[in-house]
Amino acid sequence: MQIKTLKNQLRLIPNEHEYREHLVDAADSFRTEIMLRVAGEVGLRVGEIANAQPRHILAADDPSLDAHFLAVPEGKDTTGELENGKYREAYLPSDVERLLTRFIRTNSIGQTEPIVGVGKRRIQQIYEDIGEVVADKTGRREWVRLSPHDLRAYYAHTCLVRKGMNPEVVMSAGGWEDYESIKPYLGGADQETTTEAFEEAGLS
Repeated sequence: MQIKTLKNQLRLIPNEHEYREHLVDAADSFRTEIMLRVAGEVGLRVGEIANAQPRHILAADDPSLDAHFLAVPEGKDTTGELENGKYREAYLPSDVERLLTRFIRTNSIGQTEPIVGVGKRRIQQIYEDIGEVVADKTGRREWVRLSPHDLRAYYAHTCLVRKGMNPEVVMSAGGWEDYESIKPYLGGADQETTTEAFEEAGLS
């Protein structure tokens, strides 16, 4: 886990093992797993998690792509220019799309109903609860600070540093307005990423 200070706030950025084996495994329900994974793998903010509806799940316009996206109709607009927020389409990995679809069907959630069915504050509390569980499991008390922003940071860091994706693509999918807002996630490779890079370079 990396700990960064961004805009005077601490950000916990888990490595992939910690994300999968500690955080996702700590989810005590189908709903809680969704709350974690749409932040960590789709890049949603807490308000966007609360507002996501079944009708927002979109198949790619070109059926040959075999891909899905999650529409975010009123995403955060950091410029303040758009009264109702900024529309974007976040890329939806296939296993997360299947997870959402199964949850929606199992719970008979209507097309215009919130998928997770709880508000922002409750989502934040659930993250705090998971942080407590992981802190007890690992002995690292930093986890008690866990918030949805941390998994959004994990999403950005994974795309940019671990996978080396084009920053413009990540900005568009994740709703960052400019390079400066996403720049903090470009630095500070974790031990796993550093080891892989040196092994690939033949310097291990």
